[in-house]
Amino acid sequence: MEMAAGIIFCANAVMEQIFHKIIIWDFNRTIYDPDARALIKDAMDVLIYAHQKGYKGILFSKNKAGEMPIKEQLNKLAISEYFQAVIESEEKNIKDIKQLLFLALLPNVWVN
Repeated sequence: MEMAAGIIFCANAVMEQIFHKIIIWDFNRTIYDPDARALIKDAMDVLIYAHQKGYKGILFSKNKAGEMPIKEQLNKLAISEYFQAVIESEEKNIKDIKQLLFLALLPNVWVN
């Protein structure tokens, strides 16, 4: 029984080294209110909490033409440090979902 517990412990340790805890965030109306042009109430607290707990943030956003690029918005809002990857798309489609899954399954591949 002790050997089985040791093997499970080792397997968990290896998995923690390979995979990260992640949160895939949507930008508009999840953490940002485009009408008020400000973070949604308590969004900063949630971002800080998730970051402190070791979650890696992936931001998935539909960027509309004519708006400030998402990375600029993140910098302006002082929240870019909470996202290890940012995926912008004109339309959310299957290609974007595949990219999200790729980032989630291969957590050592982060882009900013």
